[in-house]
Amino acid sequence: MKRLKATKAIFNGNLQTTANLLRRTDAQITADYHKLNIIRGALLRTTQEKTLKITKQKLEILATEMGHALPTKHSREHLLNKVKTYKKQNSYLRYAATHQAVIKICVVYEDLIRRIILKYHEEDIRRIPAGKETLKNEAIVKALLQKESIHRLMAEKVADDLMYGSLDAWHKALIKFGMTNTQTSSTLTELFLIRNCFVHNNKKVSPQLHTFSPQKYKLRSSIHLSVADVEIFKDEVYKSAVIIMSEYNRAFPKNRGSWI
Repeated sequence: MKRLKATKAIFNGNLQTTANLLRRTDAQITADYHKLNIIRGALLRTTQEKTLKITKQKLEILATEMGHALPTKHSREHLLNKVKTYKKQNSYLRYAATHQAVIKICVVYEDLIRRIILKYHEEDIRRIPAGKETLKNEAIVKALLQKESIHRLMAEKVADDLMYGSLDAWHKALIKFGMTNTQTSSTLTELFLIRNCFVHNNKKVSPQLHTFSPQKYKLRSSIHLSVADVEIFKDEVYKSAVIIMSEYNRAFPKNRGSWI
C-alpha cells in the first residue's frame, strides 16, 4: 500500500539502524573483551622478556583499535593493570551504548507520532482546532513572502503543540482522531519512563519509574539494561507503530495529502 509508504520507510530505516548499531557495538565489545582475556593469560604465563615485549605490542595494537591510551611501561604488572582498565572501559561502553539506543528508539517513535499527527491535519484544514491560535501574524507574513503553505505551517504548529505532551497524551490525541486501537502499552510506558531517567535524572530511577514497578526499579538506583532489554523495547515500538499506521489507514482510507 502506497499510503504512508514514506513514513513507514523512514520509521523502519531509523529503527533498524539503531538496532544494528547496538548489535554491532555489542559484538565488537564482546570480541575485544575476549582478546583482552587472551592477552591477560599470555601476560600471566610469560617468563621471558622477548615474549613480554611481543605481548605488549599486541596490547598496544588492541588499545589503538579500541581508542584507549597506550601502555607507558614495560612491566608485566603495568600491562596487567592496563588490561583491567581496558576491560572496565569496555563495560562502560556497553552501558553507554544501551542508553543511547533507548534514547534513539524513543526519538524514532516520537518522530513517527508527529508525522501521523501532521498527516492528519495536513489532509484536511478543517481538522485544525477552531479558535486555537496556531500562528503569529509575523509567521504568516513571512510564509506569504516565501510562498510557503499557510495550511502546512498551521498543521506543523498543531503537531508541535501536541508533541509537547506525554506519551499518553500522544495516544489520546490519536484516539480522538478516530484511531481507536492505539492505547499505550505498559512496555511503552516503561520505555519512556526509562528514557526520561536517562535524559533528566542522571540515569537514576525516578519516583515515576519506581512507582511504575517498585520491585524492579529501586528508587534512586542506577538503571542497567542489557542488549536483550533494548531489543524487547525495540520490538514493542515496532509493534505499536504497525498498529498506528494500520489504524490510520483504516480510519482515513483516502489519501488527500501530499507532504508526508
